[in-house]
Amino acid sequence: MKRLLFILAFIISVLFGSSYQQFRHFDTTDTRGISDSVSYINMTKGEYDVTAVHRYRFAVPYLAREMNLLILSINPKLDNKNESIRLSFYIINFIILTFSAYLLFLIFEFYKFNALTSLIGLSIFLSSRVVVYSAATPIVGSFYILSLTSIFYLMIRHKVLMLAIVLPILTISKETILPFLFLPLILSVFRHKIYYISIALSILVFVFSRKYIDLDLNILEQLSLIEVVSSHFENLKNQALRLLTFKALFDFMHGFSLFLIFSLHGIYINYKKKIYNLPNTIFIVIFLVSILFILLSGNFGRMLFTAYIPIIVYILISIEYLSQHIFVDNQ
Repeated sequence: MKRLLFILAFIISVLFGSSYQQFRHFDTTDTRGISDSVSYINMTKGEYDVTAVHRYRFAVPYLAREMNLLILSINPKLDNKNESIRLSFYIINFIILTFSAYLLFLIFEFYKFNALTSLIGLSIFLSSRVVVYSAATPIVGSFYILSLTSIFYLMIRHKVLMLAIVLPILTISKETILPFLFLPLILSVFRHKIYYISIALSILVFVFSRKYIDLDLNILEQLSLIEVVSSHFENLKNQALRLLTFKALFDFMHGFSLFLIFSLHGIYINYKKKIYNLPNTIFIVIFLVSILFILLSGNFGRMLFTAYIPIIVYILISIEYLSQHIFVDNQ
C-alpha cells in the first residue's frame, strides 16, 4: 500500500506541476492551436453536431458532462465562460492520465528497470507536451493514451481474458486505436477464440456507436472510415513532402523534444549490448503504425507520440547507460 501511495503521489505531483499552468490560462475562446476543444466542449453541452471525426469520440465529453453537473451542484457560480466545463475536463483527464502513468510504471517494472529509473520515465511521460495539453485542455487524448497503455500492459502480462473484456470499451476512445486491437496477436497466447471474438465485438461496437450517433443527429449520409482513410492515401504524396519542411522538423520535437536523441542512442546501445530483453517485434510494429499515421496525417510529432512506450523505454536505457559510465568515470 505504501508503494502504491508513493507512486500515485509522485504521478499526481508531476502531472499537476506540469499541467496546471496551461489549464489555468487556457481560453476556450482562443484555443491557440487546440481547436478540437471547441467540438468537445459543445459535446459536453449535448451538442453533437460538430466535426464528424470528433463526435464519435464521445467517452471523455460524456464523463466531463457528468462531472460538470456535479461541480455546478456544488458551486453554481462556476457556470461562467465555460469554467466548470474546463474544470470538468481537467479532473477527468487528470484521473485517466494518472491511471495511465501507473500502468506505465508497471510496464517499466516488468522490463526490470529499477524504481528510480522508472520514476524518471514517468517524469518524461508526464511532462511531455502531448500529455500536458491532454490533461490541461478540453480534449480526449487521455482516453486514447490509457487505451494504448492498457492494451500494451495486458498484452505483456498475457492477460487474455481481461484484455478481451475491456477491448470493446477501449475501442471507442479514438479511431486510431483500431490497428492496436491486433497487436496482441503477435503473441501466440492471444491467438485464442475468446480474443478473436473480442476483436469482432470491438469492431461492431466501433461501427454501431458511430451509426447510432449519426442516426440520432439524422445524418443519413456520412463518410465511412474506409473512405476517410482512402482520402488520406490520395494525399499521401503531399503529406510526405510536408514532412521534409522545417515545420515538420519542429513537429518532430512535439512529444519528447531532444529526449528523442536519447531514445535513438538507447536503441543502438540495447542492440549492441543486449542490456534488456525487450519485445523487439512488438516495438517495431508500434513504430511502423506510428509512421503510417504520420504519412497519412502529415503530423510528425503528434503521431510519433503513438510510440511513446518504446520511445521512453529506449530513453531510459540511454540515460541509465550514460549515467553509469559518466558518473563512474568521474569517481
